[in-house]
Amino acid sequence: PSLKQEFVNNLNVNYNSFALASQRFFSASISMNYTGNKIVNGIDSLNAVTIIYKPENMNGSFSGSGTASLNFPYKKIKGLNVNLTNMMYLSRDANLLYKQKNFTTLFQVNQSIGISYGKEKFDLSVSGALVYNVAAYEVEEGSNTKYFNQAYSAGLTYRFENRFFVLTDVDYYISSGRSAGYNQDVFLWNVSFAKKFFQTNPVEIKFTIYDILKQNDGINRIIGENYFEDVRSNVVPRFFMVTASYNLNR
Repeated sequence: PSLKQEFVNNLNVNYNSFALASQRFFSASISMNYTGNKIVNGIDSLNAVTIIYKPENMNGSFSGSGTASLNFPYKKIKGLNVNLTNMMYLSRDANLLYKQKNFTTLFQVNQSIGISYGKEKFDLSVSGALVYNVAAYEVEEGSNTKYFNQAYSAGLTYRFENRFFVLTDVDYYISSGRSAGYNQDVFLWNVSFAKKFFQTNPVEIKFTIYDILKQNDGINRIIGENYFEDVRSNVVPRFFMVTASYNLNR
C-alpha cells in the first residue's frame, strides 16, 4: 500500500527516405524510455537461507535504442539487393540489493548485412550478423560479463512448374564468452515442399521438416537483477509438420 504509481515516458523519432531513381531506401529511428517511481524488486535476507523480495519504488531506470538501415539494388546485377543494418541498445534497470541501490546496465551493438537475389524461378537470400553484449552490475561487479553472438543465414525458394515449390533455409549460430560447456555452435536446417491449387493460388498445402540435423540445443543467456545465467532447455528435436492454408484475399 505504500508504493507510488509508476509513470512511463516514451519518445520515438523515425525518419524514412526513398530515392525513386536509384531505388535506394534509408530508414533511421531512435527510441527512449524513462520510468519514474519504477516498481522494482528489493532483495534482502533474514538469514543465510532466507531471501526476501519486496516491491520498492526507485528512480533511475531508462532504456534507449537506435537503428539505421540502408537498402539498395546492385545495378550491375539485376535483381540483386543489399541491406545494411546497424542497431544499438542501452538500458539501465534499478533495484535494491541488500539495502544498496543497484543498477544493471545492458549494452548491445548489432551489425548485420543481407543480400537477396530474385529471378523468375527462384529467390535467394544470405545474411550475417555480429552482436556484442555487455552486462554490468554496480554492486556486484564480479558478475559483469561481455560476450559475442554471431548468426549467419541463407534461404532459397525454387518455383517449379504446376505451382510446386521447394523452400529451404539454414542458420548457423556461433556463441562465445559464455560459461564452460555453453559455447556451442549450432547449425539448423529446414526444408519445405509446397503445392498451390486453383487459378489464383488461394490454397496451399506444405510439408516441412524442421531441424534436419537435430542440432538445436536450446541454450540461452538470462540477465537477472544481480546475476546472469546460462540455461539449457529441452527442445523438440527434428520434427515434421503438414499445413494447409486458404488465402481469403481477392
